[in-house]
Order: sequence, then structure tokens, then C-alpha cells
Amino acid sequence: MFIPDSARVLQKKQKQQHDDDSTSSPTAQAILQRAGGNAATSSATAPGDKRSSSGSRQQASNALPPALRAQMEGALGHNFAAVRIHTSAKPENVGAVAYTQGTDIHFAPGAYNPESPAGRRLLGHELTHVVQQAQGRVKSTTQTNGVPINDDVALEREADLLGARAAQEVPGNTTAHTVAPVVTTAGATVQRYGGNTPAAGVTPTPIGSIDDFIRIVERVEAAYPGEDWRQITTRIRKSYYDGGNWNEMIADRQSIDRISPRGPLTAEDVAALTRSYAVVPVNGQSLDVGHLLTGLDAQNYPRTGGLIGLSGIHGPSGATWAGDVGSALAEFGFETQSRLTTRQDYYDNFASEADMLGDIDGIAISGVTLPPGTADTLSARLRAYYGAAGSTGSRPADTRFTAFCSAAGFGFTGRGSAARLDAGARATIRTRINDFAAMWALKLRREHTIVLDAAYTDADLTWFTDHFISWVESGLARENP
Repeated sequence: MFIPDSARVLQKKQKQQHDDDSTSSPTAQAILQRAGGNAATSSATAPGDKRSSSGSRQQASNALPPALRAQMEGALGHNFAAVRIHTSAKPENVGAVAYTQGTDIHFAPGAYNPESPAGRRLLGHELTHVVQQAQGRVKSTTQTNGVPINDDVALEREADLLGARAAQEVPGNTTAHTVAPVVTTAGATVQRYGGNTPAAGVTPTPIGSIDDFIRIVERVEAAYPGEDWRQITTRIRKSYYDGGNWNEMIADRQSIDRISPRGPLTAEDVAALTRSYAVVPVNGQSLDVGHLLTGLDAQNYPRTGGLIGLSGIHGPSGATWAGDVGSALAEFGFETQSRLTTRQDYYDNFASEADMLGDIDGIAISGVTLPPGTADTLSARLRAYYGAAGSTGSRPADTRFTAFCSAAGFGFTGRGSAARLDAGARATIRTRINDFAAMWALKLRREHTIVLDAAYTDADLTWFTDHFISWVESGLARENP
């Protein structure tokens, strides 16, 4: 999920280092990654990348502006002197807004805009890919249009989080972290930021409330007539989370394509349904609708496949709350983040309130009952759950924890401060968090050459499990006075 700090994790030795004035060139083997479906190319060049016979790139490039570079170095703890920015149509060749290869970052026309909050988050996302590649963490896992792809959703999620965090840092704050030089490897990596690819200069439709989001969902439904609400859920979910790991987590939905502009669904609408705009105000709280749709899709199609299936991960919980809490536990066990110290720090960063509310709402909405005569659509289910715009009456979202427990099969007893999950629910929660954490710990060992004896202790597992259980029980207490 998040990038392990280089001081904590043993890494492969890098073979080449660029000085401050060099322009990094891709090496013989490259891998491409994208957000929402990572990508990695093992071809001799990045898609559409033309070279002279000497191997030099036939394209002008620009270094990061000094103030911006200082900001990002301070936030991410790496030296970005060798990074070069390119703008061209090349990202479109791989279905991306931007992609990163070594220390070269390629943006689609109009996508490089570090003066805007969204543009700075995108730049932070791509710079996180620079660090991931320098650490030797990116490997080819699948192909897109003949291009070898790394579809590791974990790398994208950490790039999303660290990119957003870097975008919020005060420019020039370079004292917080040790700055290490960025180097490229013999197998230089290309990572791309994808999901939906907005046309150049497209301004996303504003989403200032859950009702704004539902109106876009209605336009998706109109653009894909005849498709049921489950199909629409998958299409929109893939705008946020798509690719190899997600094809294993929600195995029965691999063949479904994500949305694209058509009919009443505009390019601006499609651009809004990306992870950069996933956190939406909902009844006084912030909620990640990408997590919501993932939970709902996984609840509809719980079968897992591939290595995730072989690991015995439970689909709906692994795609949502158990995955978030379990990854936090594993990352804490290896102390991958130098900026995080306590269990609470790791929990808050890997299982944020907005993410977790999206997780449980996605599970809860699967059990929504619509009024008689109401067409069973995704938008109708969302309106039934969150209430119509301007409504003041009670709504199912006001009892989300109760609805979540019902849909997840978790029993509880008592009311008010005495509300408690029953022994079976508590045992299941612990098992599912531990299952995901164990898989995540193995992943960390393999990808980062970690040689520690243990990932996390039983006491750690108990703390993370109890923290989630306490959060659910607090919600049950409020909803059942």
C-alpha cells in the first residue's frame, strides 16, 4: 500500500546512477505501471518512445523547478535532480494520463499542471513511482496491447497516498527526511497513471456531495442502457481500482471494461470518477467512493482467484476492511515507514476513516431493500441508502454499522455502551485480518528482500483487530441506544 522507507528495507543494488545534470535514459528492459491498473513494459523502449541509433531520446525534457523539486524531495525523502518531465501523446498509447520510466515522467498534453492541487497530486504520484523503481520493486505481471505490465495495486495505492501527502507539504521543507539519490536499474521501470484517461485540458465535473456523485452514476446508467446495477458497479469501480491484483480479488469481473465517454456521459464526468477525486462529503463525513464501489462489487462477486485465491483470502473483506487493516498490521510489523512510529500511526495511514467508511458502506449497500416499484439501479440503491438531496428524515446510512454487520453476517448483542460483537464475529474478523496481513508480509519479504525474523507479533494482531472491532462497536452503540 505505502512505500517502505529505504532505511528500513534492504534493496537490490543499483547499477547506474545519474549525476545532477544528467537526463536518465531507459535501459534495455523496461516495465510500465499505471494507477487503477498498473503497467510495466519490458520492451526496449517505452510505448511510442523513438530513439536515434545511439539510443538517445529524440524529445526535449525539463527538470523540476527548484522550489517544486525541494518540496517533493522533502516530502518523499529522495533526490529528484535527475527527474525529467516530458509532455506528449505517448501516455495515450498505453491508456494513461502519465507514466514513469526510471527518472523520466511522461504526461499527456494538459496533464502536467503542478500549480493545481490535482496536478500536484498527480506529480507526487509519479514521483513515488520513481522511488519505487529505484528500489527495484516493480516487475512485469501481465500485458496490455502486447506491452508487459506490472499491475500491482499496492504500488498504486501507496503512490496515491504519498503523492497526495507530498502535494500538501510546504514547499522548501527539506529538513524532515534524509534525501537519498535516485538511481536507475538495468531493468528500468515505466509506471503509468491510468484508470480513465481524460482528454487533454478536460476539467472534471465537480463532486461536492454524494448527490453530485449519484447524478454522474445516473449518466453512466443512461450511457450503458440495458446493463443491470451490478454491471454498472463493476464498470465504475474499475475507474478507481482495476488490473491484475484486482482481477484476482474480484475474479469474476475480469472481462468487464471500465467506463468511457458516450452519450450523456461526458469526458468531464469520466475524469471525475478517478482516485484523485474519490473522497466525497457525505452527511457531514468524508467517504471514499472508490472503496465503496469496491466493497459493493466484491460483495456481489466474492470469488477470488490466482494467488489471492490460493492464499484463502475472503473476497469482500480482503478487498475492503480486512485488506486495509491487514496491510497496516504487516507494514507496522516491518516498520516500513520512518515517518510513522506507533500502531495508531500505521492504522490511521493505511486504514483512514474515509477509506473505512467506504469499505463498510460498500458491504452494507449490498443489502439495501428498495421501495416497491422502484427500478433496481445503482443510483436508486445509493439514493435509498444515503437519502435524497435535501432530505431530513432517517436513512439507512445513519445505521451503517448495523447494516454492515447484517450484510457481513456478524452478530452482536446488547445496546448502547453494552453493544458487543459476538464471539463468532470477533474470531472471524481476527482471522480475516491475519490472513491478509500474512499474505502482505510475504509480499513485503519477496519484493523488498526483507530478512527480518518476524513480521508482526500476536500482540500486534490483537491490537489492530481490537481497534477495528472497537470502531464497529462504537458505531453499533450510537445506532442502537
